[in-house]
Amino acid sequence: MSHKSMKTKKNWIPSGLPSLLLLILGVMAFRSSFAEHYYVSSGSMGNTLFSGDRVLVSKSAYGLRAPFTKIELLDGEAVARGDVVIFDSPRDGTRLIKRIVGVGGDRIDINAGLLWSAGNLRSMGLA
Repeated sequence: MSHKSMKTKKNWIPSGLPSLLLLILGVMAFRSSFAEHYYVSSGSMGNTLFSGDRVLVSKSAYGLRAPFTKIELLDGEAVARGDVVIFDSPRDGTRLIKRIVGVGGDRIDINAGLLWSAGNLRSMGLA
């Protein structure tokens, strides 16, 4: 094998590949810790979000996590009534998007398809 053909084979990796890989890793880390887009798969959010909608979510709103982990680095705001949140279903791990209707200490009742939360009547279309 000639010296020229060996040199050509060694240089098959483009010179920009390490930079491209670093950029991809940086984007993945950003999406893991700061922001992500999600596809709404059902109409369960009624007049707020519709099936097929896409939403951009701030992952740092309730705290900052280390990239690619669930390790919390900083606390953020507490979840409040009316917030729309994304979480994994405890039943099967499916990603869900829902509105917070009550927080710790609130009394929640459903009567005739209407949601009562903290003494305020809120129609949630549950009937």
